[in-house]
Amino acid sequence: MAKSLSEYLASEIRARREVSPEEAALIASDCMEYLERCLGLRRLGEIEFPAVLARGAHFRRKREDQEERLVRLTVISDDDANVLFEHGAQVMQISRMARVIEEAYYQGCLLGWAEALRAFPPDGEGDSSEACNPN
Repeated sequence: MAKSLSEYLASEIRARREVSPEEAALIASDCMEYLERCLGLRRLGEIEFPAVLARGAHFRRKREDQEERLVRLTVISDDDANVLFEHGAQVMQISRMARVIEEAYYQGCLLGWAEALRAFPPDGEGDSSEACNPN
């Protein structure tokens, strides 16, 4: 039994098209890339999150009156384990928050610390504004 969709696709491609395991894995990889790009599948560790559109966000308006759009944010990354090991949990949390703010920016949206805190709730130790404030 296949452990993932990619492995399932590779085994089916191998069985139906009689190709080598390496070629079946490449075709399955291309299929997964297509599915992620064209059909909107999220990758492992990604979420969709509402963020304010950057266009026109410089005007003074209430947050509720600003136009929003869903952005894809990576809440868990392969680098998180390295940061945790080298620098500790608090630095990893700040690193994650900085990453999602940057990802939202590259998708044409703005995500502040308050919104990033919703994606990464503090662990309950202390005040959330102090736990993740870089200043």
